[in-house]
Amino acid sequence: MGENFDIILANINRNVLLENMKDLSSQLHTGGELILSGILEEDFDIIRETAENNQLSLTEKNARNNWLCLSFKKL
Repeated sequence: MGENFDIILANINRNVLLENMKDLSSQLHTGGELILSGILEEDFDIIRETAENNQLSLTEKNARNNWLCLSFKKL
């Protein structure tokens, strides 16, 4: 790993995101943005909670049909 980014976009299933949230957060610069897409509405709470536990704050939530796109900022 070792590299840090201003933006990371991940369109992966819930389980992969949950397992890798710590790594995704650690690869963001402070103030960087993590954009997650392909999230089912029913998974919102667990994704948000896991993100918050990894120094990420929800900044935007967009919904279409039963799908979400979420944006988090690294604290």
